[in-house]
Amino acid sequence: MSKVNVIVKDKNTLVLTEDAKSGDYIDLTSLTVVDLTTVEEAINNNKDLVYNKKLNEYKNQLQKENDLVIKELNNKHNLEIESLKKDLEVLNSSINLKVENEKNKLQQELEILKQNKEFALKEQELKFVTLIDELKLQHLKEIEEKNQKIHEKEEAFVQLQRQRATLNVKQTGEDLESWCNNEVISYMQNGLLNCTWEKDNTTIKEDGENKGSKADYIFKIYSDNKHQEVDLLTSVCLEMKDENPDSVNKKTNADYFKQLDKNRVKKNCKYALLVSNLENDKANDLPIYRVSAYPDMYVVRPAYMMIFLNLITSLTMRFVDLITLDKNEKIEIKSTLMLMEEFDVLKNRYLDKPIEQLKSNLEKISKESESIRKAANHIDDYVSSITKNYLNQIEEKLNKFEINIQKEIKKANK
Repeated sequence: MSKVNVIVKDKNTLVLTEDAKSGDYIDLTSLTVVDLTTVEEAINNNKDLVYNKKLNEYKNQLQKENDLVIKELNNKHNLEIESLKKDLEVLNSSINLKVENEKNKLQQELEILKQNKEFALKEQELKFVTLIDELKLQHLKEIEEKNQKIHEKEEAFVQLQRQRATLNVKQTGEDLESWCNNEVISYMQNGLLNCTWEKDNTTIKEDGENKGSKADYIFKIYSDNKHQEVDLLTSVCLEMKDENPDSVNKKTNADYFKQLDKNRVKKNCKYALLVSNLENDKANDLPIYRVSAYPDMYVVRPAYMMIFLNLITSLTMRFVDLITLDKNEKIEIKSTLMLMEEFDVLKNRYLDKPIEQLKSNLEKISKESESIRKAANHIDDYVSSITKNYLNQIEEKLNKFEINIQKEIKKANK
C-alpha cells in the first residue's frame, strides 16, 4: 500500500498523476497542486459578461437620461425665448399704434386749439408733454419686465443644470448622515445580506494628535452572511459632508481628503468614500469620481452612494476566491503581493476605468450644455440690442414730433 499523488482539477475532480492499484491511498491533507486552467479559462472567456452587461446598461441609461434632460431643457428654454420675443414684438407694435393714434388725435385737437384762447392752448400743450412722458415710462417699464423674465428663465435653466449633477436628492427634514443611514438600512433589508453597516463610535488617537478621530460609518463585506471577522473580505470607510447653501465660508471636497485617508488607515479599511453635497455650484460637477492623490478613495453624490457600494460588493464577491486564496487555503502558488497586484488590476479594469469613462462622458455633456447656455446668452444680447435701438428710434421720433408741435404752438400764438 502506497500514497498516490493527484492534482486538484476543480472543486469536484481529482486527477491521478501516476498509476495506482488496489489498496493505494490519497492523502487529502498533503494536496499542494491545483490546476488553475479552469479559472484562467473562465477569466479569459469573459465569464463575467453579465456584470459588464449590467454596467453598460447602467452607463447607457445614465447617458440617455442626461441627454434627455439637456434636450428638454434646451427646447423649453428656446421656446420660452421665442415666446418672449414674440410678446416683445406685439408690445412694440401696440406702443407704436398707441403713439400714432395719440399723434393723430392731438394734431386734430391742435387745429381746434388754434381758434381758442391762449390758456387753452397751453393746457393742451402740457397735457401732450405729460402723455408723451407717460408713454415713454410705460414702454420702458414693459421692456424691463420682459428682459427680467428672460433673465429669470436663464437663471432657472442654470439651476436645473446644477440639479442634474445631484439628481435632486431630497432629504426631507433629515441631515445627510441620517439620510444615508436610512438609505442603506432600507436597501439591506432585501439585499447585501453578506454585508454590514455600522455607525463608527470608536475614536482612535495617534501619537502627536491632540484629539482622536473616527469615521461616520463603516461598510464591511464578508464571504457569507454569518459576518465573522475571519471571513471579512474588504471594508469601506465613509464620511458624509454637507453645508448650508447660504454659508459664507464654503468648504471643498478636497478639504476632507487627508483626514478621510487617515481614518481609513486607522479603521483598517481598504476603501475610503466621501458622500458629499459640497461644491454643488460647480459647472462640471460629476456624481462619482476617484481621487487620484489617495489610494482607493472615491467621492460620490448621495444619490450614487448605493450604486457605489453595490459595485464594490459585486466586484469583491466575483473575485472572492482570489482574495481568500492565500489566507484560507495556504496554497503556495503566488505570493501575497502578486495576488493583491492581480486583484488591483481587476479592480482598475472593472471599477476605476468605468468611473473614468463616466467622468469623460459627463464632462462632454457639460461642455455641450455650456455651448447651449452661451447660445442663449447670445440671443439675450441680441434681443437687448434690438430693444435699445428701437427705443432710441422711438425717442428720436418723439423728440422730432415735440419740436414740430412747438413750432405749431408758436405759429398759433402769432
